[in-house]
Amino acid sequence: MTNPWHYFRSGYRRIKRFIAWFPIIWQDEDWDYVYLFKIMQLKISRIRHEVEKNHHHLNWQKDVRDMKVAEELLSRMGFSDFYDDLNEQLRDRERAGKCFCPEEKYKIHANFL
Repeated sequence: MTNPWHYFRSGYRRIKRFIAWFPIIWQDEDWDYVYLFKIMQLKISRIRHEVEKNHHHLNWQKDVRDMKVAEELLSRMGFSDFYDDLNEQLRDRERAGKCFCPEEKYKIHANFL
């Protein structure tokens, strides 16, 4: 027979996991790949903390290091400041009337024959 304390602890852990995952899942959209990176980053982070705390296997230091690298790469792939800055620059050019359309710049003229 299972100890009642086991049910309490597993329920408590499930509630903690639900609270940790809820903000990420709430923001997730099926059409947006960025949240996939956030989900993977959170999962790797939680696994890394568990391995770091309990040292479950040999060479856990190397695995923790690799997980930190993966977290950093996933954070760079997500909401990148580069794209936000580029978008802001294009908006500023458009407001100033200095925006050029790439379609017009590379337009192929049919009267070259």
